[in-house]
Amino acid sequence: AYLRELSSEGNYLQAQIEIIMIPEKTEDIKVKAEIRAIKEVLSIYLEENTKASKDLGRLLESEEEGYSDFLDMVGSNFPMSPDVRRRFLEMVLPEERCQFLVQLILDETAVSQMKRSFHEKVRQRIDKNQKEYILREQMKLIQEELGDQVSSLNEAERYMGMLGDLK
Repeated sequence: AYLRELSSEGNYLQAQIEIIMIPEKTEDIKVKAEIRAIKEVLSIYLEENTKASKDLGRLLESEEEGYSDFLDMVGSNFPMSPDVRRRFLEMVLPEERCQFLVQLILDETAVSQMKRSFHEKVRQRIDKNQKEYILREQMKLIQEELGDQVSSLNEAERYMGMLGDLK
């Protein structure tokens, strides 16, 4: 039911409601298409987020009993902030709830992809910095090793020069 009007008259409240018919059978083509759309975006989300709730994965495989029940199950298992969850729960029409869920899942998938890309870039940069650090340390070590040999060669040349001056 949808609350049309709520008024206070004396010691009681009076409400006008509108009964909304919600299709419960998934035989309707539109309903099947909407369920399939949710399952497809949910599948992409689960591929991107391997740590997501196992219940979401089970929803992909389940044969739903009713359209509203399926939407409720997805909505209750999908991670969302309390404010977003409140907005979802306030929605009455199944089509509206379905569109909301699809958009929410797509947005979360995009955020996850950006986050993964960012972490990959950071990891590559750290790997590059570590490689550069190792190479710099190796160069220092080589220079130190060669520096000892070079300094002893320089000393020998200096002594030879001094001998040449003595003659």
